[in-house]
Amino acid sequence: MTATPPPVTAPPTPTPARGGRFLAQFGSYAERGNAEALVRDLAKAGVPATIETLPGASGRSLHRVRSRAYATRTEADAARLAAQRQIAGLASSVVELAAADATQST
Repeated sequence: MTATPPPVTAPPTPTPARGGRFLAQFGSYAERGNAEALVRDLAKAGVPATIETLPGASGRSLHRVRSRAYATRTEADAARLAAQRQIAGLASSVVELAAADATQST
């Protein structure tokens, strides 16, 4: 009889930190509904995210999807990778907030 290997589990997603300086960025969307759908998918993947609305070219707004802030680049990258494992084709990067922005994050 062959033993069944234990299931492979993903490492837990790091918890965002108040005043954190690093976050995962998942893109900017012209349609808010697309950004909202991604935020829901990220929540299912264990990555809390928010939408930031920015003025875009020709008067149209862009809706940028970012994770909440993490204390370290390593934690933000772990959250980014967790999201990529759950959402096929998801492009993302880790960005560092300016010191003034970090005090307002989360």
